[in-house]
Formats: sequence, structure tokens, C-alpha cells
Amino acid sequence: MAWCQRARFRGEFMASEWTMAANYPPPTPPNWWGEYACSELVKAKLVAQLTVLHTALGVGSSFCET
Repeated sequence: MAWCQRARFRGEFMASEWTMAANYPPPTPPNWWGEYACSELVKAKLVAQLTVLHTALGVGSSFCET
């Protein structure tokens, strides 16, 4: 945000269509994304944290559950 403001950006910031995947049960490695595995409970916590962060930064946020 600071870089954009230094570049004289005057619009609004938005985190559009972001998501968090819960690979549960975890697939058998090797995986193209590495060894990351996430349960539905961890996913819920991360989604809540990121939503609060976007709100605190004044960034429009749009969660996309695909």
C-alpha cells in the first residue's frame, strides 16, 4: 500500500476472489504445491484472520469458495 501511495495511486485497494484450500484428507505426496496440508478447522481460522486483516487495512475483501 505504501509503494502504491508513493506512486500516487488514488484508488481503492481490494482483495478480490481470494480463497484458502483445505486439503483434507491430505493427498498423497509428492504434490506440486509442496507438503502443505490444511484441515477445515485451520482453514476457518486462517479465513477469519485474513478477513480481519483486510478490514483493519481498509481493503475490500471478497472470499471466493470454489
